[in-house]
Amino acid sequence: MGVRSDQLIVVIESGPEDLSILVEGLQAAGVKNPVQHFGSGKGALDYFFNRGVWSDARSLSTPALIFLDLHLSDMDGRQFLSLIRHTSLLKTIPIVVFSSSPTQKEANECYDLGANSCVQKPDTPAECVPILSCLMDYWSQVIMAPQVEMSDT
Repeated sequence: MGVRSDQLIVVIESGPEDLSILVEGLQAAGVKNPVQHFGSGKGALDYFFNRGVWSDARSLSTPALIFLDLHLSDMDGRQFLSLIRHTSLLKTIPIVVFSSSPTQKEANECYDLGANSCVQKPDTPAECVPILSCLMDYWSQVIMAPQVEMSDT
């Protein structure tokens, strides 16, 4: 079974315009999943490792899918990717790298670090819809997605 519509999608994106395009694209593609947004890599890492404002959270939802920008305001997305992939209980969460202008070198680096997909960000929500529809069909209907529980991290 793939990603279910009740499972969390995490979006790590520091640009408000790009975030808006992605979120509007997900909605227009009919994605019903709850979405948790982080504007920084540090904020997302705090969530994943139960630190800072998330330290008192008893049962955080484990994301079924992560959309990751490469160019975050506080760290390179590859750093984040490496940290997640080196954490045994988080390393199987599917990660889709969404970048404004990925080079082949950047894509190769992301794949080497464990990214599941690298996609160039579209400029508008309308351009985003077919891409997100295809990605969500793949992750929810085509494959058997990993099931991960963060509570043991």
